[in-house]
Amino acid sequence: MTEKSRPRGDFWRILPGVLISLIVLAVLIFLIDWQIFFTALKQANYSFLLLALPVYVVSYLVRSRSWHILLMEEPPFKQVFLTEQAGYLMNNVLPFGFIFAGQTQITVGLSSIINAMTPLFAVLVMAAVSVVVAVYVMVAIPVMVGNSL
Repeated sequence: MTEKSRPRGDFWRILPGVLISLIVLAVLIFLIDWQIFFTALKQANYSFLLLALPVYVVSYLVRSRSWHILLMEEPPFKQVFLTEQAGYLMNNVLPFGFIFAGQTQITVGLSSIINAMTPLFAVLVMAAVSVVVAVYVMVAIPVMVGNSL
């Protein structure tokens, strides 16, 4: 792959993510009541953010470094860090936007059914994670000790 063709390939690779982000932002901007939004911003206490910011930055750097080590330092640290931040964006920010959009579109009856089912889904997810962890431990211990299955 030549250097001239690489930027164009990178553009096409990130284009779907950029388009999805722009569409979500446009929808959210359309749905926001700006007067309530700015009133809430004026009433917020920002001193807690100053205390939390260094903790978040250090935790992100530590997690990125651990992935960098696990990947045997093959990709550059900057690439690992940026990829991890993109994953956090997709995992944390977008679901809340979808929840907000869903709350504005669904009826009260459906909303109460979904809210009532939340504990059941939490128990099912917890059980599934427990099974996966148990299987992993049962497979990993013999491998770590030196005996294969």
